[in-house]
Amino acid sequence: AWVATTCSPRTKEYVIAKSNPDLIVDYTSQKWDEDVPELKGIDAVFEAVADDGFERAKKIVKEGGSFAAIATFDAGFDPTAHQPAFQWAAFMCLKNDVKEQDELAGLLADKKLTLDVEETFPFTSEGVQAAFAKQKGGKSKGKNVVVL
Repeated sequence: AWVATTCSPRTKEYVIAKSNPDLIVDYTSQKWDEDVPELKGIDAVFEAVADDGFERAKKIVKEGGSFAAIATFDAGFDPTAHQPAFQWAAFMCLKNDVKEQDELAGLLADKKLTLDVEETFPFTSEGVQAAFAKQKGGKSKGKNVVVL
């Protein structure tokens, strides 16, 4: 698969080391839906951050493509609601499924899946507040974990 991603100059080397995408778009200086012709007609957009990702994806995803979001509800919850423009487009909700959790735990144990931890915080009032502040800052390159 051909993969493009966005990141800032601060995280570019991290992104390359972790996923080695075919194209990196610097979101601090480029609009991925307007300034990057290589993205016109792409198969899918996975949106994890932007507030306006669905509207922007409509400009570049080929007809019958896909859009999945985990940060905004713009596409709604019915994955078939935007056909034929999108074959599948919706906010992705995860469910508490023991089988899926076991599969993920197995992949982590077998080192087929990695999980980077940016920082750990104690389960105290100050620790939880610090974890929320860190997360709100939006600059983490891994997970922030509150340790019980």
